[in-house]
Amino acid sequence: LPIPREISNLVNLTLLNLSSNLLNGSIRTELCQLQKLERLYLSNNSFSGTIPTEFGNVLHLGLLDLSKNKLSGTIPDSFANLSQLRRLFLYENDLSGMIPPSLGNCINLEILDLSHNGITGNIPSEVAGLSSLKLYLNLSSNHLDGPIPLELSKMDMVLAVDLSSNNLSSTIPSQLG
Repeated sequence: LPIPREISNLVNLTLLNLSSNLLNGSIRTELCQLQKLERLYLSNNSFSGTIPTEFGNVLHLGLLDLSKNKLSGTIPDSFANLSQLRRLFLYENDLSGMIPPSLGNCINLEILDLSHNGITGNIPSEVAGLSSLKLYLNLSSNHLDGPIPLELSKMDMVLAVDLSSNNLSSTIPSQLG
Protein backbone atom coordinates (compact mmCIF):
# COMPACT_ATOMS: atom_id res chain seq x y z
CA LEU A 1 0.00 0.00 0.00
CA PRO A 2 1.24 3.52 -0.76
CA ILE A 3 0.91 6.51 1.55
CA PRO A 4 -2.39 8.26 0.74
CA ARG A 5 -2.09 11.65 -1.02
CA GLU A 6 -4.52 13.16 1.46
CA ILE A 7 -1.82 13.08 4.12
CA SER A 8 -0.84 16.57 2.93
CA ASN A 9 -4.14 17.88 4.36
CA LEU A 10 -2.76 17.42 7.90
CA VAL A 11 -1.04 20.80 7.82
CA ASN A 12 -0.45 21.02 11.60
CA LEU A 13 1.17 17.59 11.87
CA THR A 14 4.51 17.66 13.73
CA LEU A 15 5.14 13.91 14.10
CA LEU A 16 4.32 11.12 11.66
CA ASN A 17 5.29 7.53 12.41
CA LEU A 18 4.46 4.97 9.72
CA SER A 19 7.33 2.60 10.54
CA SER A 20 7.05 -1.18 10.35
CA ASN A 21 4.06 -1.43 8.08
CA LEU A 22 3.53 -2.91 4.64
CA LEU A 23 3.87 0.40 2.81
CA ASN A 24 5.48 0.43 -0.61
CA GLY A 25 5.86 2.48 -3.74
CA SER A 26 7.74 5.74 -3.79
CA ILE A 27 7.76 8.21 -0.91
CA ARG A 28 5.14 10.78 -1.80
CA THR A 29 6.34 14.33 -2.27
CA GLU A 30 3.07 15.40 -0.62
CA LEU A 31 4.77 14.61 2.71
CA CYS A 32 7.11 17.50 1.99
CA GLN A 33 4.16 19.91 2.06
CA LEU A 34 3.83 19.33 5.81
CA GLN A 35 5.80 22.41 6.79
CA LYS A 36 5.38 21.91 10.55
CA LEU A 37 6.70 18.35 10.45
CA GLU A 38 9.48 17.84 13.00
CA ARG A 39 9.84 14.05 13.10
CA LEU A 40 9.17 11.59 10.29
CA TYR A 41 9.55 7.83 10.72
CA LEU A 42 9.11 5.70 7.59
CA SER A 43 11.54 2.90 8.46
CA ASN A 44 11.09 -0.82 7.94
CA ASN A 45 8.72 -0.68 4.98
CA SER A 46 9.23 -1.45 1.29
CA PHE A 47 9.52 2.06 -0.13
CA SER A 48 11.43 2.19 -3.41
CA GLY A 49 12.61 4.88 -5.78
CA THR A 50 14.62 7.90 -4.81
CA ILE A 51 14.49 10.13 -1.74
CA PRO A 52 12.45 13.21 -2.70
CA THR A 53 14.62 16.31 -2.98
CA GLU A 54 11.62 18.24 -1.65
CA PHE A 55 12.51 17.06 1.87
CA GLY A 56 14.92 19.98 1.82
CA ASN A 57 11.88 22.28 2.06
CA VAL A 58 10.65 20.84 5.38
CA LEU A 59 12.69 23.30 7.41
CA HIS A 60 11.54 22.22 10.89
CA LEU A 61 12.49 18.59 10.32
CA GLY A 62 14.62 17.43 13.25
CA LEU A 63 14.48 13.67 12.69
CA LEU A 64 14.20 11.76 9.44
CA ASP A 65 14.19 7.96 9.51
CA LEU A 66 14.01 6.27 6.11
CA SER A 67 16.02 3.21 7.14
CA LYS A 68 15.30 -0.40 6.17
CA ASN A 69 13.59 0.27 2.86
CA LYS A 70 14.53 -0.26 -0.78
CA LEU A 71 15.39 3.34 -1.61
CA SER A 72 17.89 3.92 -4.41
CA GLY A 73 19.66 6.84 -5.99
CA THR A 74 21.68 9.43 -4.14
CA ILE A 75 21.33 11.42 -0.94
CA PRO A 76 19.76 14.74 -2.00
CA ASP A 77 21.90 17.89 -1.81
CA SER A 78 18.75 19.66 -0.63
CA PHE A 79 19.28 18.14 2.85
CA ALA A 80 21.74 21.02 3.29
CA ASN A 81 18.70 23.25 3.93
CA LEU A 82 17.72 21.23 7.01
CA SER A 83 19.47 23.29 9.66
CA GLN A 84 17.24 21.82 12.41
CA LEU A 85 18.04 18.21 11.48
CA ARG A 86 19.47 16.34 14.48
CA ARG A 87 19.06 12.70 13.48
CA LEU A 88 19.29 11.22 10.00
CA PHE A 89 18.81 7.49 9.50
CA LEU A 90 19.21 6.18 5.94
CA TYR A 91 20.76 2.79 6.73
CA GLU A 92 19.86 -0.50 5.01
CA ASN A 93 18.74 0.85 1.66
CA ASP A 94 20.20 0.67 -1.85
CA LEU A 95 21.58 4.22 -1.92
CA SER A 96 24.53 4.91 -4.20
CA GLY A 97 26.69 7.82 -5.24
CA MET A 98 28.77 9.91 -2.90
CA ILE A 99 28.03 11.45 0.48
CA PRO A 100 27.13 15.03 -0.43
CA PRO A 101 29.54 17.51 1.18
CA SER A 102 26.48 19.74 1.66
CA LEU A 103 25.46 17.50 4.60
CA GLY A 104 28.11 19.52 6.44
CA ASN A 105 25.57 22.38 6.48
CA CYS A 106 23.40 20.36 8.88
CA ILE A 107 25.10 22.03 11.82
CA ASN A 108 22.81 20.50 14.47
CA LEU A 109 23.24 16.90 13.31
CA GLU A 110 23.92 14.59 16.29
CA ILE A 111 23.41 11.18 14.65
CA LEU A 112 24.20 10.25 11.05
CA ASP A 113 23.70 6.65 9.99
CA LEU A 114 24.26 5.85 6.31
CA SER A 115 25.42 2.27 6.85
CA HIS A 116 24.60 -0.76 4.68
CA ASN A 117 24.20 1.02 1.37
CA GLY A 118 26.26 1.25 -1.81
CA ILE A 119 27.72 4.69 -1.15
CA THR A 120 31.07 5.35 -2.86
CA GLY A 121 33.86 7.92 -2.85
CA ASN A 122 35.71 9.64 -0.04
CA ILE A 123 34.29 10.73 3.29
CA PRO A 124 33.85 14.48 2.71
CA SER A 125 35.81 16.66 5.12
CA GLU A 126 32.67 18.79 5.56
CA VAL A 127 30.86 15.79 7.02
CA ALA A 128 33.84 14.40 8.94
CA GLY A 129 34.25 17.80 10.60
CA LEU A 130 30.70 18.11 11.93
CA SER A 131 31.41 19.07 15.53
CA SER A 132 27.69 18.75 16.33
CA LEU A 133 27.86 14.95 15.95
CA LYS A 134 27.68 13.94 19.59
CA LEU A 135 26.18 10.49 19.55
CA TYR A 136 26.89 8.41 16.48
CA LEU A 137 28.45 8.39 13.04
CA ASN A 138 27.93 5.16 11.13
CA LEU A 139 29.20 4.88 7.58
CA SER A 140 29.92 1.13 7.74
CA SER A 141 29.22 -1.44 5.03
CA ASN A 142 29.47 0.85 2.03
CA HIS A 143 32.09 1.23 -0.70
CA LEU A 144 33.85 4.30 0.69
CA ASP A 145 37.50 4.68 -0.22
CA GLY A 146 40.39 7.03 0.29
CA PRO A 147 41.93 8.15 3.56
CA ILE A 148 40.26 8.52 6.92
CA PRO A 149 39.78 12.30 7.14
CA LEU A 150 41.76 14.23 9.77
CA GLU A 151 38.61 16.28 10.35
CA LEU A 152 37.17 13.37 12.35
CA SER A 153 39.25 14.65 15.25
CA LYS A 154 36.92 17.68 15.45
CA MET A 155 34.16 15.34 16.60
CA ASP A 156 35.50 15.43 20.14
CA MET A 157 32.07 14.77 21.66
CA VAL A 158 31.00 11.82 19.49
CA LEU A 159 30.43 8.57 21.38
CA ALA A 160 30.79 6.10 18.50
CA VAL A 161 32.21 6.10 14.98
CA ASP A 162 31.83 3.05 12.73
CA LEU A 163 33.71 3.05 9.42
CA SER A 164 34.04 -0.74 9.15
CA SER A 165 33.53 -2.78 5.98
CA ASN A 166 34.61 -0.13 3.49
CA ASN A 167 37.65 0.29 1.25
CA LEU A 168 39.37 3.00 3.30
CA SER A 169 43.11 3.12 2.87
CA SER A 170 45.44 4.94 5.19
CA THR A 171 46.73 4.85 8.67
CA ILE A 172 44.49 6.01 11.43
CA PRO A 173 45.33 9.70 11.95
CA SER A 174 47.14 10.27 15.25
CA GLN A 175 44.87 13.27 15.87
CA LEU A 176 42.02 10.83 16.54
CA GLY A 177 43.81 9.69 19.68
